[in-house]
Amino acid sequence: MCKDIHEVAPLFGTDYIEQGYNKLMQHYLAGNKNPELLWRLTRATLETADLDKNHWRRAQLICEGRTYGIEAAFYAENNPNALRWAAVATAYYCDFLSGQEKIEECKKSIDYTLKGLRINPDDHVLLFIKGRWMLYFCGLSSLEKERVRHVFHLTGREPTVSVGQAQATLMRAYSIEPRHLPTLQYLALCWLAQGDASMAKYYLKEALDLRVEGCNLHVQAECAQLFRQCV
Repeated sequence: MCKDIHEVAPLFGTDYIEQGYNKLMQHYLAGNKNPELLWRLTRATLETADLDKNHWRRAQLICEGRTYGIEAAFYAENNPNALRWAAVATAYYCDFLSGQEKIEECKKSIDYTLKGLRINPDDHVLLFIKGRWMLYFCGLSSLEKERVRHVFHLTGREPTVSVGQAQATLMRAYSIEPRHLPTLQYLALCWLAQGDASMAKYYLKEALDLRVEGCNLHVQAECAQLFRQCV
């Protein structure tokens, strides 16, 4: 067992993240529920999921990471890292849901995101997640928008957004960290939603020109596929 959970830091974003996941799991299974462990375990689980090419196993790992992320945010509701990875985990888990269940999970992600941004308005990952769900809401059907109104009715915070607002949020994230592949990918999607394939290719080319490893290879492969679809 690693003596210090901070020892796994060099493994994040690399091909060896599964080693970090296994080390952190030893702590977790031994009964450690420290939020500093939990948010790291959330991140390690999500990155391990992105290395798995099996769709079912990837979904299971993201669901697992969501559990740790929600735990972290529960035990440390004002910890910016706990909120960041709870927001990411719930956002990514949305991709495996549908209908009202998906919208309800998205609301969880929004709550974590906005709370985290109140603590640190310049968190580029949370800004990306915010732009991501803003773009998602822009593409909803009339029936889905009715479900959104139902889910958000009690809070009175029904999201009213546009592609331009999503793009502006993502551009802010990009200005803070221009090498974050998911931000580049979603900026391209914003431009495609506005019918500008040329600008979409500009950001996708930036993503494809980066030398990456680990979980970023999964995103870069998606960017390559999107680039081929641009005409």
